[in-house]
Amino acid sequence: MKLIKSYCISMLSISLAALILTTVDITTISAILLVPLAVMIIHFVVSLIGSVLVLPVLAAGCFTLITFGFGIFIIDGLIFLLAAKYVDGFFIASFWAAVWLSLINAIINTVLSPKSKTA
Repeated sequence: MKLIKSYCISMLSISLAALILTTVDITTISAILLVPLAVMIIHFVVSLIGSVLVLPVLAAGCFTLITFGFGIFIIDGLIFLLAAKYVDGFFIASFWAAVWLSLINAIINTVLSPKSKTA
């Protein structure tokens, strides 16, 4: 259930981000449905390869510290560009458009995601 909720929020946030950005275009309903799935799969593969090749704590901590957290948006932008290559009907004009898509997507995801209940 949590995965379905996450998928629906990602679908909505990517669609809203595409409406905000003129350099990102989603032309078909199937693209709206497939882009979050493609992004999730690519993100899983990239994180799996990254965790196998390097020490996760050292790599994630240093990379985030050195880039002041902005590097995560660059990686996500590259993931969106890769998804755009494989999903018909999803177009991103440039690398920086993909980085902006990543940033706006993260903001919308944060706003729409249910808050965790802590005791």
